[in-house]
Amino acid sequence: MLLSEALKNFLIDEEVRGCTFATLRHYRTHIGFFINYYGDKDVNLIVYEDYECYILYLKNKYKESSGFVGKKQKLSGRTIKTYASALKTFLKFCFNKGYINTDLSLKIKMPKYHKKIISILSTKEISLLINSFNKDTYIGSRDLLIIAFMLESGLRLSEVVNISVCDVDYDNSVIVVHGKGQKDRIVPLTNFTSSCLFSYLDNYKKYFSKIISNNEMLLKCLDGTDISKNTISLIFRRLRKSSCIENLHPHLLRHTFATMFLLNGGDIANLQIILGHTTLNMVLNYLHIANQISISKQQIYSPITNIKNLNGLKKH
Repeated sequence: MLLSEALKNFLIDEEVRGCTFATLRHYRTHIGFFINYYGDKDVNLIVYEDYECYILYLKNKYKESSGFVGKKQKLSGRTIKTYASALKTFLKFCFNKGYINTDLSLKIKMPKYHKKIISILSTKEISLLINSFNKDTYIGSRDLLIIAFMLESGLRLSEVVNISVCDVDYDNSVIVVHGKGQKDRIVPLTNFTSSCLFSYLDNYKKYFSKIISNNEMLLKCLDGTDISKNTISLIFRRLRKSSCIENLHPHLLRHTFATMFLLNGGDIANLQIILGHTTLNMVLNYLHIANQISISKQQIYSPITNIKNLNGLKKH
């Protein structure tokens, strides 16, 4: 069986299992990349050495478009791991279906990569960001609500886009979030977010001269159409310039929420539920950065700091 035929069967199997369109597109793209590299050959001809050569090829490959004209940029270690993970899943499927005689997935170990320290917004930057909106205007109140959803409840960009009016439960102060992998979850609706929401709904009524319907998507563009991920990305691009917060992006707000949640005494198990992670692995990254921030404040307990009237120190 050719690789292209095996991929087609794999995608059908994943769709039957209930995978989302985004997941299917992910597999089609990343496994298709391997087929383009290796050639559309008989799947049973693949050996482990082919996987190794493929990973070496990826490590030396440059991005096709890096956003910086004239500057070449290699694929990141995380990106290479994503490609490898998709291929491993595909090869496991091929073995289970009898397309290949050897379970190559058992030999495959995910490539290691340098993990960057998660950065978060400072309290000064948060204040600067929140105070940059005019709540009395439709656009200002809408954009502030978007920020509140991400910063107060840790929502992803795609999750903010998919909030409908009926997803907000005012009585119980929660929001029903439609997360990745068709997994719904409940997150807290804080007093601040609730205030932003009422302000937005009031401005919506004034701007469109009507009340938004309960079965509609919550966030709208100026022409009344549903807001898109691209629109929110443009909002952040504008905010990055106006606030001078160079690394400002939607996921930075999610990182900030998660870290501050732990620093303020939140429980790690509850954080996992709020963020919608199936395992603790990602949540532990936030615990690590929260601990690092806490450790930086422990300098007051160091031995020299606590010695009074210490002699022999020269003033510079």
